Amino acid sequence: MEAWFDRLSVDEMAMAMEEEGLLEEESVQTIRQAVRRQLIAPQDERTRRALLLHYANKKSEREMARGGTAAAAAAAAARLDARMDQGLAGMKEKDAWLGIGRRQSDGVAESKMRLYFMKDGFESAQRTRSRGQESKRRGSETVRRREEAFKWNQTLQVLEAEAEGCNLSAKDLNSKILKLTRDKEATQHEGLRRRLDEKIATLKKKLDNENYRKVLLTRKLMQHKLAGKRLSLCEGGELYDEYTDLSPLEAQVEELGKRQSLFEAAARDSKWDAGEEEENVR
Repeated sequence: MEAWFDRLSVDEMAMAMEEEGLLEEESVQTIRQAVRRQLIAPQDERTRRALLLHYANKKSEREMARGGTAAAAAAAAARLDARMDQGLAGMKEKDAWLGIGRRQSDGVAESKMRLYFMKDGFESAQRTRSRGQESKRRGSETVRRREEAFKWNQTLQVLEAEAEGCNLSAKDLNSKILKLTRDKEATQHEGLRRRLDEKIATLKKKLDNENYRKVLLTRKLMQHKLAGKRLSLCEGGELYDEYTDLSPLEAQVEELGKRQSLFEAAARDSKWDAGEEEENVR
């Protein structure tokens, strides 16, 4: 056997055999397609052994066809059988996509073998590849979900902090109004009472703004939680599923929407600008 042939890759071996008329074009195309789709490696050892054995068998057939002696033919046949026994040891008999078989003729064994990439071998490789692609897809989906959950959790923390800030600010303003109201009741000086009334009115407007802003932020917070549940994002280790009851959150969002509408209706009859506060919250 020529040394150069042994150094070729699987698809190169197939093309070389086609050029010498030792392999059908259809078989060559199937081999090249298998290599191109990575169903078999370019240096796949089992396929190489199969092609090398087929190459040797076909060469021997040609030598016998050229009129070699019966002894030479028998010796060649014996060598082919020995090679085939060695190359096909442990191999199962299965149908091949590419088939090069063996038959008996005039008492002289002619070469026959089945290539190692059989139909179920191709299907197994395809299944393995599909499983790898599916695993990669699931991995990408997991990474995407984790990123979504991370962003959702960050937004949740910001909204909670802003809502708590509004709540504290409203409590502080309420305390100041109560103090000024007690101071007003404790004095009989008309000028001081008028100044205290002006301060109280200003603080009440600020308190209305803070309360309205608190409603907006709380509603936005509840909507964010509801969206996170529906998207199955993490919240304290809890995952949403079809059995999770979302009605309490939905009821809170609806109630806060009604309160928001009341504030906006009141704003139309007052001097404080609810629209500006809503824009600030957004």
